[in-house]
Amino acid sequence: GFPGFLIWLGIIVSSIFQMRSITQLPDSVVSAALKSAARSVYTALMMFAISAWFLSRSYSTVLFLVIGVAIAVMEMARREGIVPDPKRERIWKMATVGIGCAILALIYMTVRVRGVVG
Repeated sequence: GFPGFLIWLGIIVSSIFQMRSITQLPDSVVSAALKSAARSVYTALMMFAISAWFLSRSYSTVLFLVIGVAIAVMEMARREGIVPDPKRERIWKMATVGIGCAILALIYMTVRVRGVVG
């Protein structure tokens, strides 16, 4: 249902936001290796999100592996003393609901257009 969809989407969105926040930190705060890892995971998550829209890969093993790597990168950041900003936590929650509603609206419009055309 919709709550499960929001939880699934929240895992992806929060991982994207966390990786993006690490990549935006100044070089004096975060190590180059951690920043590079966060950038790579961010790119992998974005590419998965784009390709999952066109392919039926929403629950594939690749997603869970990339999410696991994102969690590992966040743990590495915490060990380096990088603490996430509490304001960003509120932002990803609102973004998850907004993106979820937008996806459902897009799916609805796609189904309606296909019904009219086909």
